Amino acid sequence: MLRLHLTFEDLCRITLNDSPPPLSEAVLALQALARTDQHLRFGPWREDLRGRIPAAVRPLRGLVPAHGWIPDFLTPVLRGDPGDTAAAVEAVRATSRRRLRADLVRLGTTTRLPGWARSLADGDGDTMTAVTDALTAWNRIAVAPHEPRIQAALDADIAHKSTLLAHHGVDALLRRVHPAVAWQPPVLSVQSPTDADIDLAGQGLRLAPMLFCGPLPRVRPGDDTGSPTVLAYPLPFDPRSAHPLTAGRPEGQTRNAEALGRLLGGTRAVVLHTIAAAPGLTTSDLAHRADVALATASEHATVLRETGLVTSRRDGNRVRHYPTAAAAALLRAR
Repeated sequence: MLRLHLTFEDLCRITLNDSPPPLSEAVLALQALARTDQHLRFGPWREDLRGRIPAAVRPLRGLVPAHGWIPDFLTPVLRGDPGDTAAAVEAVRATSRRRLRADLVRLGTTTRLPGWARSLADGDGDTMTAVTDALTAWNRIAVAPHEPRIQAALDADIAHKSTLLAHHGVDALLRRVHPAVAWQPPVLSVQSPTDADIDLAGQGLRLAPMLFCGPLPRVRPGDDTGSPTVLAYPLPFDPRSAHPLTAGRPEGQTRNAEALGRLLGGTRAVVLHTIAAAPGLTTSDLAHRADVALATASEHATVLRETGLVTSRRDGNRVRHYPTAAAAALLRAR
C-alpha cells in the first residue's frame, strides 16, 4: 500500500490532467502488450499489433518490464504544452547521467538489463538515440492511431471528476478517484505491491486518468524541480460500450451523431461535441482536438455562442468555451 500524506497546501494544489502525458501512454502500452491479463480491455489491440512491431522498438522493450516499476526518465513531466510529444522525446534525450544511472540501478534490482544499458547509463549518445527512436516508433504504431478516441474517453472522465469537484468538493473527488484509492484525511491510500509513505510536502497532486495504466493506479512522486506527485489511474472500462482502442460506436450514438451533423453541419457538430466533452477548452485547444484550423474553430464557436449553445469566457489573453444547458439537451436528444 502506498500512503500519500497531503497537507493543506497539497489540497489547494490538486489538479486534473486533461491530456495524456506524452510518451506515458506509449510506455505503459508496451507493458500492457507484454502482459496476458485484462484481455477484454486489451486483447483485440494486442492481436492487431501481432507481427507488426518493427525491430526499431526492441531497445525500448529492454527497459520496460511486463510488471512493476518503469524507469521515470522514459515518462518526463513537461512544464510547457503537456501534449507536446516532440518536447517529451527531447526531455528523455536530455536526461542527466545521474538520473539515468539511478533509474537503471533501480530497474536492475528486479529486471535483467540488456548489455547496452551500461552505455546508456554512461550517457552514450547513440544508445540514447536508439531508445528515443524506439519510443517514437512504438508511439506511432501503438498509440497515435487511437489518440482521438483516447482523448474522448479521458475528456469524459475529467468532466465527471470536475462535476464532483464543483458540486461536492475536494473530499468527494478524492473518495471517488478509483476503487483502488481510499481517502481518510489527510492520507490518500493507493493499493500497490509496494509499501511506502510519501509526503507530498506542499507540491500538490495531479490526478491523471490513463488508458493503459493498470490494473492498479500508479504513483510518481514529485521531484526537486517542484513537479507535483502524479497519481495515474486506469480509465473506467465497460465492455458493453465503445472502447477507445476500437473504431466502433453503439448504434444509437452513431445515429445521434449523424442526425446532429445534418442539423448543424458536420464540422460544427464536431466542434460542439468537442466543447461538450471538455468544457473550458481554449480556442487553440478546440482547434487541435477538433482537427480544424484555428480560424475555423473560432468561427464555429462564435456561431454556437450566438445561437445559445455555447458560452465563452475570457481567461487572461485566452477565451474558454463551455456548453450551455441547451447544448446538453440537444446532445442528449434521440
